[in-house]
Amino acid sequence: MLTTSQIFIRLILSLVLGSIIGFFVKKEKFFNFEIYPLFSLGATILMILNQEIFLKVYSKIDLIFLPASLIIGLFFISQSLIKESEKISETLVSIGYLFATTLIGFVVGFGFYRTAIFTTLFSLIFTVVSPLIKNFYKK
Repeated sequence: MLTTSQIFIRLILSLVLGSIIGFFVKKEKFFNFEIYPLFSLGATILMILNQEIFLKVYSKIDLIFLPASLIIGLFFISQSLIKESEKISETLVSIGYLFATTLIGFVVGFGFYRTAIFTTLFSLIFTVVSPLIKNFYKK
């Protein structure tokens, strides 16, 4: 069973990492800044709930059921956004960041803090480097 401080640390870390990605991605992408930390936080809450249900109630429950449900929901959100979008490439990049942020929330919710921090750093590096690569190939 998770302690209150463990839950608090996971929620705060998830919110911070999602906010960092949202801050760096917000300038040129499809979604608002607020979407990224909320998806990360929601995924963390889902994983904490998943663990608590497993530990308290049903020790034989499949731990992948709740996360898989969220991934399926993201898939349907992505499909509707792609259908409505005029700039599909920008929308796909935004959806990619949204998926990455959600998966960072999953990882934080399971307690793998280093993995979440490294993934956030790699996402930020990609955010900074990808425009440079685009400009290099446009020449």
